Amino acid sequence: MTAENTPLSSQIERNIADLRMLANAEYRKPASTRIIAIANQKGGVGKTTSAVNLAAGLAMGGLSVLVIDADAQGNASSALGVAHPVGTPSTYDVMIGGAELEDVLQPCPDVEGILVCPATIDLSGAEIELVDVPGRESRLKAALSRYVAAHHEIDIILIDCPPSLGLVTLNVMVAADEVLIPIQAEYYALEGLSQLWNTVERVGESMNPGLRVSGMLLTMSIRGACALPASHVPDGNSPQCSYFRSPQLRTDCHYVRSTQRWCYRIPKGRPRAV
Repeated sequence: MTAENTPLSSQIERNIADLRMLANAEYRKPASTRIIAIANQKGGVGKTTSAVNLAAGLAMGGLSVLVIDADAQGNASSALGVAHPVGTPSTYDVMIGGAELEDVLQPCPDVEGILVCPATIDLSGAEIELVDVPGRESRLKAALSRYVAAHHEIDIILIDCPPSLGLVTLNVMVAADEVLIPIQAEYYALEGLSQLWNTVERVGESMNPGLRVSGMLLTMSIRGACALPASHVPDGNSPQCSYFRSPQLRTDCHYVRSTQRWCYRIPKGRPRAV
């Protein structure tokens, strides 16, 4: 294997080509504002990373984007360069305090065309406070409807959901037109997917007709990796592969030299490409 065709050099070439394509991309404006919830009750699957990168990419492509941070951790707010200390007008004030959305928005200082509704730690108490609030499941929808009616220039609204299926996430799904599900490229990520899908269907049937899953975004994948049941993974002592054990993941990982692919053990199921 020469330096010119190593996996690293090939990946760098692909990344450069992708960046060139994105640098010149222009996106067609939608006929009306699209409200997209980015949701998955499993944590650590890339919801926030997906939200902020989609927002930046769409804005750089000429669209006007609003990002609503509905996660009390406020990571989307931080990633977009928006201050969100305790007391900052935020998503909490919109959902609990009845504030108007336009009164809490901040522009993203790094990317033109992005507005941000920040989240603060106050939002962590919203699950309890919403229990006794009339119309608790539609608080965000009412605020968004008023804002969109007065600001037709907004093309895309991305809502970063918390890693749960509580009342805050329910508010987001009632307000959204569609749901984008980031899903990690590993076996265990599939276990909670049916519950999320059922939740979307129930909300669509009873509280927000027309809500749909518009797509699933594969995240945190390793190019050339393959998840295999134990019976399909070569013996780690075999000369055909390198081997290491990950105690954190409790899995055996192998690099098969003949196919130049990583693979790892999963407890059940058929081989799944990653």
